[in-house]
Amino acid sequence: MLKSIVLAVSFFFIGVSGDCHDSSSWYKTGEDWKTCEWVGEFKSARCNVKGTGDMYAFEMCGTACGSCDEECIDDPDWHKNGEPEKDCAWASRFTKRCTTIGADMRRGYEACRYACRTCDFDTTGESSSTAWTVTYRGARESCRAEVGAAISHCPDAFPEFETAVEDNPTCGFAAVGAGVGSLYTVMRLIDEGILEPSDVCLFEATERVGGRTYSLRYSDLNSKGSLVVDAGAYRTWPRFTPVTHAVITEYLGINVTCYDADEDPCERFIIVDGETGHNLGFTHYLEVMAERIISAGVRFFPWHHLKKIDHSDDLSLTLTFSNGATATVLPPAEEIGTTGGSLILNTPQRPLLDIFRASATSLGLTASDFDQAHAVGTAVVTKCYLYYERAWWIDLGLTSGDFSLSGDATNMQLQGRYHDGDIVCDDDDNCSGFLLATYSFDYGGVLAQYFRRFQRDRPEPVTIISSSTVEGEMFLQHAHDRLTEYHLYENPDPSYTPFEARQILENGDPPAFAILATWNTAVVGAGGGWHGYLNLDYVDTMPELLADKGIHIINEAFSKVQSWAEGSFQQADFVLENSYGIPRPWDFEGEEVPIHVAQTAAYTPEDCEADGGSSGGGSSGGGSSGGATTDDELSCFLGDTLITKILDDDSTVFVKLSQVKEGDKIVAAEGVPGIVTEVLIHPIFDTVSVAVYQSKYGEIVGTVSHPVLDSVKKEWIDFGHISNIEKRFVDQFYNLEIDGNSPGASSQHAYLLNDGLVASGLGDNVILNTRFPRQASWKRFAKEQAASE
Repeated sequence: MLKSIVLAVSFFFIGVSGDCHDSSSWYKTGEDWKTCEWVGEFKSARCNVKGTGDMYAFEMCGTACGSCDEECIDDPDWHKNGEPEKDCAWASRFTKRCTTIGADMRRGYEACRYACRTCDFDTTGESSSTAWTVTYRGARESCRAEVGAAISHCPDAFPEFETAVEDNPTCGFAAVGAGVGSLYTVMRLIDEGILEPSDVCLFEATERVGGRTYSLRYSDLNSKGSLVVDAGAYRTWPRFTPVTHAVITEYLGINVTCYDADEDPCERFIIVDGETGHNLGFTHYLEVMAERIISAGVRFFPWHHLKKIDHSDDLSLTLTFSNGATATVLPPAEEIGTTGGSLILNTPQRPLLDIFRASATSLGLTASDFDQAHAVGTAVVTKCYLYYERAWWIDLGLTSGDFSLSGDATNMQLQGRYHDGDIVCDDDDNCSGFLLATYSFDYGGVLAQYFRRFQRDRPEPVTIISSSTVEGEMFLQHAHDRLTEYHLYENPDPSYTPFEARQILENGDPPAFAILATWNTAVVGAGGGWHGYLNLDYVDTMPELLADKGIHIINEAFSKVQSWAEGSFQQADFVLENSYGIPRPWDFEGEEVPIHVAQTAAYTPEDCEADGGSSGGGSSGGGSSGGATTDDELSCFLGDTLITKILDDDSTVFVKLSQVKEGDKIVAAEGVPGIVTEVLIHPIFDTVSVAVYQSKYGEIVGTVSHPVLDSVKKEWIDFGHISNIEKRFVDQFYNLEIDGNSPGASSQHAYLLNDGLVASGLGDNVILNTRFPRQASWKRFAKEQAASE
């Protein structure tokens, strides 16, 4: 009989755990006068009451429930009344089970002090069960340890799933990482009758499912209703994520609604409750898949961070985890065959590299194999949500759209969306909720430089910054000041008057707290927000690198649709069809969009010669923004980009790039005038990769490789190095030839965009491009055109 295990976590629990006391802010749900003092008046009946933060009284009222002076051990004789097999180990798997009455009439939290966490934790203390030691808190417990009395600023507990209690399990099939790749693949294999659920082991490094899809729920934040924040992935976009959308809406039958209610027709979607329309959080669909397979019999092992794989000649595998546990994975079953395999690795690049390093000898990995594993880089992604008791942007009529204000190491960057954050309103239209103030990324971490000082030293992506602390108050006031600055002085097209904005913002309270999600190398099991290829030679080979050993790599990192869960889904469908003989349940082919990171080397003009218009740029350590290759070799911008036209009386006016005519005088580099000698229009009418730059007067959208002038270094760099890379539908691109008849003109053959960004305007002029090789792609373009004619 396998030994029972209580999943104990060193330094993990707070409240009465490690600091036994009565919480000053806990109260019974919906009855704020029923505090810990009330609990203590009749503890035998009231310690099992649930209250704020989805926490039980026995967790938050240590003194009142009489648990502070108890020895931190489990009673080996305690079990649920009438069911002797349901002991303290059983109780440990769900907090609710700790309220169960035992055969001796004691509740679980009274008899199972260690399992139910109702005592001071001492990592040297003895328990009746073996403990897997984990040296960090989860997101909720990290928050509660930092915010003091402001417990409402901490999210609800993550959904719990039945947890396996085997010490060293034997698995017929194993999946590592409770993310999209594992959950979907296992679900399909079970649904198709290939696997028996009880033969499957699912291992996860943290306490939750979802990976980089990370929903935080708040059920007791205010009296208006519950709220959700998606600190990771957050939406489907069927044009780019067709499989993800089909899994959610068709395979799982989950309801969705528009991500932006003002978008018509609706193209992007979030997950909602079909009856109430309430946002359920994007992790919901992964939780549905997890519940589906675990309730069917799949054995789930949280807090199991895989460190090493030992491979045997018979294709059996031994997995070793950082908590000291091991697992045996049997050779692939006969009905699966060796091509199918018996292990899925659904881990991002960095944890996968750790596994490779420890397993190199056993798996027979070569230098070439490691070269493939290093073929991608990770993006540093930052999301910052601010919670306002009064959602002032709604009062200003700002329900849709983006806003931006550049920042640096001392000033918070704004790059937000009015329609992203969840809000809830009362009958009088007084709204509370979250504003997405910043959503930025790059491959060098430059854009995160202000925020990273506030990220706690912990392996969770989320830090709660609360007004209950002095530092938090400082951060939140600064964030509010930056938003005030933008909406009073920097918004290029306000729908409100300055008086209205001043009344609301300057007289309103700053946010109560912030949710700072920093997806970087410190996050356990992630290593960053998403990935991009540094070497496209390995796009097809890396996912199947270990297939001959019965191991499949299914993840976003080495997929053909990076930065989306779509990549994992498409990779899973490929493996299911080609290795297990299970056809795709869809009648469409998903688009392949591998990202090529341009931030790989110091910039040189010759870099523009690379195929596909890609170029190097930035410094591998210095941190200019990375980019991806564009789908074409043009260097242009969208027609609504603004340039500064000089009128006959020498006054200036903004005009759209699409309105410029040959002969127009415009403001060029260094503020000098330049003459437009040709307007270039390139029809596209397709979805392509573009660089998106947030300027003072709105976004600039152009091709990734268009040269722009670095105002500090006075060097020409690719537009993609200072922009975010997105896929968008483009009808036409525009570019200008400036002073094409005057080589060496003071205009530098450039033009000013949106009153700040200097773009190269060499156009198609072959003579100028010969003199200025930074637009060498135009020479190839011209030669190809001439050859075709």
